[in-house]
Amino acid sequence: MIISSFLCFVILLSLFGYSFLYKKIINKNIKSKICNSEVFYGILLLILISLFINFFFPLKIFTLPIIIIGLLFFLFGFKNKIFQIKFSYYFYFIFLINFFIYYNGSNVDSPLYHLQTLNWMILNKINLGITNLNIRFGVNSSWHSFIALMNFSISNISLKYYLSTIIFSILSYEIFFKKKYETEDIFLFLSVSFILTFALIHPFVNGPILNQLGNPEVDTVAMFLFIFSFYYFIKLYNKNFIDLNSSINIFIVIIFLAVTTKLSNISLVFLIFMIFYLNKNYKIINIFNIIIGI
Repeated sequence: MIISSFLCFVILLSLFGYSFLYKKIINKNIKSKICNSEVFYGILLLILISLFINFFFPLKIFTLPIIIIGLLFFLFGFKNKIFQIKFSYYFYFIFLINFFIYYNGSNVDSPLYHLQTLNWMILNKINLGITNLNIRFGVNSSWHSFIALMNFSISNISLKYYLSTIIFSILSYEIFFKKKYETEDIFLFLSVSFILTFALIHPFVNGPILNQLGNPEVDTVAMFLFIFSFYYFIKLYNKNFIDLNSSINIFIVIIFLAVTTKLSNISLVFLIFMIFYLNKNYKIINIFNIIIGI
């Protein structure tokens, strides 16, 4: 549990390193500050890298180099004081979540086809026509692309089972360290409170929601991203932001991740059009949206 928590924390630091790289590519500004929710830039960049690499190579041979490169970018950004984040608190969040889910066990879907899908990506390059073996192999998820690339294993611990705790920790961290709670913060607090309360009162271990954590599935991650999408929609609707373009960019990334993680979240796209309508000064055609579109 301690080792898995530490490794998840290392992956999180690497993610922030790639977030720094992503912002540097887009903004061309090395001093641009990075807040908690901008970690999704790093996740997006790694998914794009994973998909590109997997067309030519198995992902397992790139896992350690990718993590180390991300850590180097993180250290460079940390040295330049661009992260507006208390990382020690992040470790506590990850440790507590891993503590409660450590004995969850396997769900139904993961042994059935999630693990097989991941193994194909980790151990082989992309195989065209793989759905002829099993139709479920044709329904891929961007979250699985991320897990397959970042699946660092040591001894009997494999991070593919624990990486979903990072998304929950991002969601939880966003609630705390606020000087003033706005409508969107209350929404996020009530959402997380419901999840935790339901897990507490349910008679079966952590309940059907949090019992999914500790498995390489996509439903729970898609749910967290769905909640985060509405959190940012309320923030943008109420105009509780410092930089309009940056906030809308993060919003688009979160919805992109939510939809590509689980296609049933496709209705979230309508929120983007609503924000575009309410913020006509936002330049829709820009390098950021072109990268997302590709």
